[in-house]
Amino acid sequence: MPASDLALQRKAVVFSPQLLRALRTDSEAQARAKGELVGLDFDPFLGSQDPADHYEARQATVKNGTCSVGVWRASPTDTAEKMDRPEAVAELKQQNGGWQFVNFTYSVGGLDLLHQLANLRQERRKYGATAPQ
Repeated sequence: MPASDLALQRKAVVFSPQLLRALRTDSEAQARAKGELVGLDFDPFLGSQDPADHYEARQATVKNGTCSVGVWRASPTDTAEKMDRPEAVAELKQQNGGWQFVNFTYSVGGLDLLHQLANLRQERRKYGATAPQ
């Protein structure tokens, strides 16, 4: 089971309803694909296909009710080239009495998580994948 599925299963309350729904839809589509790749092919929280064994949250800022937190590779044994920016930035908002993840943006790869999930959902519709939309 991907770590992201485990997070959705055990800590669903920390995700906004929109992000939770989009991640679950993608996970269900991938589970039904029978070996074919129809969903995310990277860790949605780290923005990596080859995650390090350790990450750190750094540089938290709050502006207009949104908290942004950089997610940095921080493994002492990591051989990947060091970046001068975080691998991902987690975006959180205060909702339902606590902070909830609402999106993730990435230093590499372009679109943020919600846009990537929306594009994948459209592709599945276009090609007739049998997953919930």
